[in-house]
Amino acid sequence: MFTMRNIIVHIGMEKTGTTTIQRFCAANRDILVGLGVAYPVSVGSDNHRLLATFAMTPPRTDESHVELGLIDPKTREAFNSKLEQDLAIEIAALPDSVHTIVFSNEHCHSRLLEIEDVVRLKKLIDSYGDNIKILVYLRRQDEVATSLYSTGLRAGLTRYPIFPTSQEEPNMFRHFFNYDTFVSLWEEVFGPDSVEVRIFDRDAFPGGSVLNDFLAVCSLPQSTDQGFRQVPNQNESIQPVAQEFLRRMNERIPWLLGDTVNSTRWKLPHLIADAFPGPGRLPLRGAARDFMDQFSSSNEALRARRFPERASLFHEGFERYPEQPVDLNLSFGSAIDVSVKLWEAVVREVEALKRAR
Repeated sequence: MFTMRNIIVHIGMEKTGTTTIQRFCAANRDILVGLGVAYPVSVGSDNHRLLATFAMTPPRTDESHVELGLIDPKTREAFNSKLEQDLAIEIAALPDSVHTIVFSNEHCHSRLLEIEDVVRLKKLIDSYGDNIKILVYLRRQDEVATSLYSTGLRAGLTRYPIFPTSQEEPNMFRHFFNYDTFVSLWEEVFGPDSVEVRIFDRDAFPGGSVLNDFLAVCSLPQSTDQGFRQVPNQNESIQPVAQEFLRRMNERIPWLLGDTVNSTRWKLPHLIADAFPGPGRLPLRGAARDFMDQFSSSNEALRARRFPERASLFHEGFERYPEQPVDLNLSFGSAIDVSVKLWEAVVREVEALKRAR
């Protein structure tokens, strides 16, 4: 018999500080247990990515199934069974002083698209707690898409326009960016009172930090208390010239070769991101307005239902976007500059490997 506990499932969304939150929880796993909060490792060390991998209803797959070799149904079934066993063993071993279990994975938002997916996740965790809270941070759709562009390039994206279209990515418009539909799905499975929806607004967070807001939701001390190990804010954005270099490399070195991950490119995105961190390319102001217009009805429906005190679901300014296009043509010289930095990074890694022998 398991001790019944509170369970918090942080489901993202992407580009709302999830990586910082996850790395903080992983780095302070031992301190958190002392405070009565467990951050499991059997579903992922930092990011509990395996939650979404498990919960996606076959035959649907994503890149995690490809990377883990879970394309074959029998292999996938064996993986799911082992995950259930490993999680049960880990939770059974928790001390009785643990009153809360925290899970965190933004792919629960982006990959669990159907009610069957969310039900599968609920069944996985249901027996471990008598009070389950689903926590999600929502960020304005255009800001998410702009920030997500660098992440997409790291995963093999070849599209030049920052904003996807409903024809290219129908599920993104049906679920990922349609927050009313997305929240309603989780409300249907867990109940409206169990789903806590928060607006991603740094100005409203304690100390301007989403991490501190997350800790407050979990009834935990702020990140500077209790001797917590500090982690830097995680920002995966890539400078514009490096974005374009990576996009063109993706056209020539694709992420997948058939059903197999292309091993020749696996290190390339990380090297580029490390060498060229910084704000990425911005879309034009008119394009951002047009993109947001597609979600005005769903945003208003969610505001009326969950945030009646707010005049609008998000702030409505577009001043951060340029009105005129910026020339981002990748010249021969700029391509050489990126290549030189990549070469220097490779040499440093090779030398580090030699020293480690």
